[in-house]
Amino acid sequence: MNIEIMISHRESRPVVCTRFQCTAQAIPVHLREMLPPVYGYVDKHGATVAETPFLRYHTFVDGRYHLELGIPLEQPLKGKAMIEASELPGGPVAIAAHVGPYRKLGKTHGLVRNWIRDSDEWEANGPGWDFFLDDPRKTDAELGSGSRRTRVCYPVRKIS
Repeated sequence: MNIEIMISHRESRPVVCTRFQCTAQAIPVHLREMLPPVYGYVDKHGATVAETPFLRYHTFVDGRYHLELGIPLEQPLKGKAMIEASELPGGPVAIAAHVGPYRKLGKTHGLVRNWIRDSDEWEANGPGWDFFLDDPRKTDAELGSGSRRTRVCYPVRKIS
């Protein structure tokens, strides 16, 4: 698998999100179930969506990912109950495009992490995330599994 990885600078971005834990296989089901309430919260409060939804991978413990699913906003919005206020970090980010089903995202993540590890210029600077360029509430069958688009992002910093 040959992918292009580039460094891009991004501004920090306020988000509203929900956090959960699950296995890799259960992520698509959780996306479809958990994203509508987050969108509903954004709509209820009249917030302006700034980017596509994201899924941030905080840790992997005992076969389960600890995840943050959210929506980037133009302005901060306070959270309530299961919806939290958070922020995606600003600064340099290693980015790669993934086209295909979610079940193959792990390979793209591995390639980006390896690229960072092997770099003489950059090092990892926090957990990575995906931006879903196609609606993650839809199944691969609804979208066509070969055409699903995701942007894989990892914050990095220059090696001193």
